[in-house]
Order: sequence, then structure tokens, then C-alpha cells
Amino acid sequence: MKITQKGSSVVGIRMRDDPWSAKGAESIIGELDKNGFKKVQIISAAAGPLDSKGKISQDGNKIVIDDGEKVRQTYTRK
Repeated sequence: MKITQKGSSVVGIRMRDDPWSAKGAESIIGELDKNGFKKVQIISAAAGPLDSKGKISQDGNKIVIDDGEKVRQTYTRK
């Protein structure tokens, strides 16, 4: 996934195809504040946007996004 930020808005774009989403499709959208994610949604082809909670590690190299029920995504910077 490629994550881009414009101002306080964040968008994650898929860089590979998978059975559930095509390459180039949005995977996450959200807003940041000085403490991390203000709000974040996981974009699911099957379930639509899922309101979630996101955490960013101290060094900024790891992001965990969890909707609390169905989906948990972890991203680590290369």
C-alpha cells in the first residue's frame, strides 16, 4: 500500500491486485491530528467503509488499523 498525506487527510492506495480489491483502489481513508488518527475507515469491497481505530508507532514505521470486529490491518514501512 502507498499512503499519501495532504494536510490532515490520509489515503492508502493498493499497489497490488488481490481477490477483494484491484490495484489502485483506495484501501484506507482518514484524518490525522497531532496525536495520530482522528478518524480512519477501512474500505472493503464486500462491506463498504468500516469505521476503525488507528494507531501509529512512536517512530512512525508501523500503523495498525482495527475495526474491532472483522478487520485488522498492520502496515510496516519498508
